[in-house]
Amino acid sequence: MWRPPHLDFITANVYMPIFHQKDWFFPFKSGAILLIIWTVTGFLIFIGIRKLGKTFVCLKGIIGVAMLLNMLMSLYYTPADADWHEFFKFDLSPLSSFGIWADAVGFVIVSLALGTGSVQKISSLSDFNENFFYNALITSAADILFSLISGITHFSSIASMAHRIYPEDEIPHRIKFMFTHEHVTPITMFPEHIIWSTKFGWIFGVLHYLAIGFLGITHTVVCFDMVKFAFEELVLKFKQREAFLGYDEDNKIQFSATCGVVIFGIIASIGLIGPNGITVSKLWIEFSSIGFMLVSLSEIFAINIHYGFRRYLANVQTMLQNHQHKSHLLYTLSAIWYYLFAPTFIVVTILFKVYKNKSIKVLEYSFPSGFQFYGWMVVILAAITVLVPLIHYLLAFAKIHAVSHIFEPLPSWGPINYNDFSKNLKNERAASVNI
Repeated sequence: MWRPPHLDFITANVYMPIFHQKDWFFPFKSGAILLIIWTVTGFLIFIGIRKLGKTFVCLKGIIGVAMLLNMLMSLYYTPADADWHEFFKFDLSPLSSFGIWADAVGFVIVSLALGTGSVQKISSLSDFNENFFYNALITSAADILFSLISGITHFSSIASMAHRIYPEDEIPHRIKFMFTHEHVTPITMFPEHIIWSTKFGWIFGVLHYLAIGFLGITHTVVCFDMVKFAFEELVLKFKQREAFLGYDEDNKIQFSATCGVVIFGIIASIGLIGPNGITVSKLWIEFSSIGFMLVSLSEIFAINIHYGFRRYLANVQTMLQNHQHKSHLLYTLSAIWYYLFAPTFIVVTILFKVYKNKSIKVLEYSFPSGFQFYGWMVVILAAITVLVPLIHYLLAFAKIHAVSHIFEPLPSWGPINYNDFSKNLKNERAASVNI
């Protein structure tokens, strides 16, 4: 069977993900570090340790340094005639293909893997107790920058590989072919592995996976904790029969502030997918399909929120832990959706794709008609989740006539004191039982 020359290059120089094990090469040192990291992750999730962000705060900068180094090295190996104009090529034709809507799930997953959300994860380790609107803008700008870095790295890595392997007269065609080849796609999702083929490249791999691994630990543990908190809050509210929308004006203002954060976070999340959308759409027939990115924005509500919007919900969680403002059924249901049901739908969708293709393949494939409803289910449920706070936000804004009342947190907001909150929760439960 004929094998493209770039597959031999990948086999000899690049680590292949586990789902393409036919002929893979694994750098032992980085692989051992990765195994240790995720073993520790599982242990910490099992015992439920929190506040790991402060422990590993020194690793926050490694992600940025690693991504920048990755981009610079990929540009160093990329010849000048790499057709950079293709990087910003627009194509709206995929909008007419309804099968693309289902494949958008895979698109967004790959896009997130390329960098979107990584800076959001870093920001989640910082105290977020000042003006969250300002912090959100800074975080969004930083994430866009890192997404562009990741996209340039992806493009230049492919071009560099093509120039090393193919004759000059075949390079334009071969670059486009490599962008759509099923075995090249998973490799270029992780361009740091191409750097491993250079001298001392394994050191970069170790640092990269140390940072990603420890940030992954904090992300996963906090997500489990958020789901646990949401269910506890929901049960307590129903036991107390409390008025979920509150009694006094301060409570309503706080509820409006919650909705304002939710809406702004969703808008920011949509904006953040843009740079990586331009990048990942190259994996399809054309280098850059903006139409495919627009389709995927419908599903980014559920997926990117799960990775990048956790900081906003954590800020709302801090507000809700104030004894005077515990009146938000909306937040509780949203947290359960964002951290439990949305990821579940995403996993089910990807599993159907894997079952159909016998591998993780997103090219030239759409769901069978019987399975397309899973992609649409993510869109519909995410839209419903957004609709309720949007309506309440608009009503509150029309009544208050002051944006500052919606986007400015009260002085009671601050870092979470989980121990005190647990005690208060137990006391409220005891009081509800006595009543």
